[in-house]
Amino acid sequence: MEKRKIGGVIAAVIVMALIIIEACISRALLSYGYSFKQLPQTTEVFFHLTKGFTVTSNVDGQTSRFIGRTNYDFDELFRDNGYEKLYELHGIVYYSKDGEFADFSLSRTEYSCTWFTVYEISADHEIETFK
Repeated sequence: MEKRKIGGVIAAVIVMALIIIEACISRALLSYGYSFKQLPQTTEVFFHLTKGFTVTSNVDGQTSRFIGRTNYDFDELFRDNGYEKLYELHGIVYYSKDGEFADFSLSRTEYSCTWFTVYEISADHEIETFK
């Protein structure tokens, strides 16, 4: 009987922690102008189940925005897909397959918190295309 009570307490603490995390992520999403619709995917990003997901396509006709992990180094992900870091200029990182001309760029936006960061990437190279 004692083990059952301890198991119940542990389960209750885990559920409460998940509820608190979801509430904090929701609050951050709403403060950055996003909706509850992005909550499940953002939770997956926070728990490192995905690298990110596109939230806005063609922000300025050339870039799209995606929610990704905070302080994540995307170099390894892009390297696994055949792209190398070409150079970085004013916070924008340019990647290339042939090493000569930039194929796409990646930059962090001002929207960043403990739970996630919003990035901009070239519109023709959305984050979902990189596995």
